[in-house]
Amino acid sequence: MDVTEELMYFKLIQGYFEGLKSENIVLKAGTEIRAISSTPARYMVVHPKKEFRILLTNMTGRMILDLCRSKRSIGDIRDRILSELPTGIDPALVLMDIVKFVRMAEHHGILRARLT
Repeated sequence: MDVTEELMYFKLIQGYFEGLKSENIVLKAGTEIRAISSTPARYMVVHPKKEFRILLTNMTGRMILDLCRSKRSIGDIRDRILSELPTGIDPALVLMDIVKFVRMAEHHGILRARLT
């Protein structure tokens, strides 16, 4: 599924994700973020207590992780990232990408997400 199809599908079901906007996300203690490349910016995220699982991410993923050092909601993260992006970016696309990233990072034991 390409991004356009995925976004169209996400917009159709977005109403079901309203609760996610208030979901609190916290970076798990012990997680390390290491720069591995500057052009383009790439980071390796490691949580040593989780069987040395490694997550590779870009600058936006790093921004999400940095915002999660203190408890934040997905809505807060979306608003902050949108403020850093050029105007005209579809907020639904940003939300979709954040939800996917958070779920992947949660799966790898790097973030803890809980509905409020």
